[in-house]
Amino acid sequence: DVGSFILNGPDSKLLDGYDLISVAPRNEATFQSACKSATATDIITLDYAGGRGLKLPFRIRSSDVQAAVDRGAAFEIHFAPAMLRA
Repeated sequence: DVGSFILNGPDSKLLDGYDLISVAPRNEATFQSACKSATATDIITLDYAGGRGLKLPFRIRSSDVQAAVDRGAAFEIHFAPAMLRA
């Protein structure tokens, strides 16, 4: 669970020096965890160009997005790779 790792992991004290924390999930389980339980995470980055073309390696469900929005998280999408391929 990303939420417990961020808050209780070996490097959790490093987070105290930052105002914003971002995660870039690479699979569906990590994405769901980031949306639902990673309360220390402020930004969820969706990297469509993560080595597999312009597609995410997991499905985005509205319930996950709603859970993140309800707890005040924001989503970030890197659009530069799409512009480079145009």
